[in-house]
Amino acid sequence: MTKFQKILTGILAAQILLVVLVFITSQPAGATNNPLLGDFEPTSVSRIIIEDNNSNQITLEKIGTEWVLPNAGNYPATSTTINDVLEKLASVRDTRPVTQTSSSHQRLEVSENSYQRKINLLANGKEIIVYLGSSPAPGGVHIRAGSSDTAYLTNALTTSQFPATASNWIETTYWQIATEKIQSIKITNPNGSYNFALDTNGVWNSGQLGDDEQLDDTKWASLLSAFATVRMVEPVGTENNAAYGLDSATASLEIDYLDDTGAAKNATLFIGSQDESAVNYYAQSSLSAYIVKLSQSTVEKILNFNKDSYTANPTPTVTP
Repeated sequence: MTKFQKILTGILAAQILLVVLVFITSQPAGATNNPLLGDFEPTSVSRIIIEDNNSNQITLEKIGTEWVLPNAGNYPATSTTINDVLEKLASVRDTRPVTQTSSSHQRLEVSENSYQRKINLLANGKEIIVYLGSSPAPGGVHIRAGSSDTAYLTNALTTSQFPATASNWIETTYWQIATEKIQSIKITNPNGSYNFALDTNGVWNSGQLGDDEQLDDTKWASLLSAFATVRMVEPVGTENNAAYGLDSATASLEIDYLDDTGAAKNATLFIGSQDESAVNYYAQSSLSAYIVKLSQSTVEKILNFNKDSYTANPTPTVTP
């Protein structure tokens, strides 16, 4: 080999080495099999704040061994659900790195300003931030710990398991009375006052029915089911506020019923004002210390109740 050929060979080798080095340094961090959050212990978490990309935010806090919504008068949250998702976070491994450069965070939706979910944990007094991003394929989601630039792909969890709305973290049933235990119902709203009662034969009757009117069994069965079980949108708290409109309720639903021992009981649901969204309504039950928000569709069954709501449509008279 001539001296010139040796020089060319050396230059080629240097170029190859340079290409290899550039390739290696441009790749994501090498995959290992360690927990993404290190020695994170789910039981050490005392507070969770979840934000989504629609400006929703929910705060969950642990009191003793139980989880609550501190911004809603410590309304009880479903602790088993919360403990389960914390376990899922702890199970995420760093086996599938995607990038280690912050310039890619926006694209993967795991940046400080662009994310599907931002999860802020307080564990043993230490703040831990986790970003959940886009899903490039079913069963996979990008994830990044806020303390690192490296983002990973994981199938250990999904963004839907970390909603930022209260209804996903609580039991939404606010009022539930067994329909077979109900003895009488009274609805009061701007249209008037309507009373219904079971007779000795177990048949529902209304004092408002005229001689040519009758209770529509299908309509009434649907209403009875709706009145017996009321689900909330979210709890508000235990402190009343003039803006809630509960001091002079817009409408009310009163039910007399028998408990499991056969004792006579009474419960009233008061409907207040619409909330700031003009979609939901404030409400409170005599069975609960908590004021809640009810959906428009739930409230309108009470607020707009009138004779047409429960009477059968008259049969047209055919003139011979």
